Amino acid sequence: MLPEATSSLCNAGPWGESEPFVAVGKGTNSVPTCRDMSELVTDYLERAVSIRKRLDMWWHLIRCEACRHYYDQMRRTIGLLRRIPPDQPDTSTEDGVVASARRPQDLE
Repeated sequence: MLPEATSSLCNAGPWGESEPFVAVGKGTNSVPTCRDMSELVTDYLERAVSIRKRLDMWWHLIRCEACRHYYDQMRRTIGLLRRIPPDQPDTSTEDGVVASARRPQDLE
């Protein structure tokens, strides 16, 4: 379930103030939206985004309860999946894949 993007939820800070997001020193809004967060959460968890983007995302997570909940769900899901070893393919499946790879492909 994706976080629900509502202005009242995302603009309310931890102490109830309502202010637009403004990046320090930039003068423009660089904090990601809830939609951005839902698309970037796995990159954030894998540290595949720049430091600047991580800080912007962190700031959004501080202020948005829905995205914190979504982030926590994704973090837990990834952690659980890493604990489960992948199933080994049976011999017939493995042999079929190898045979297909060795077969000349007709591209036309």
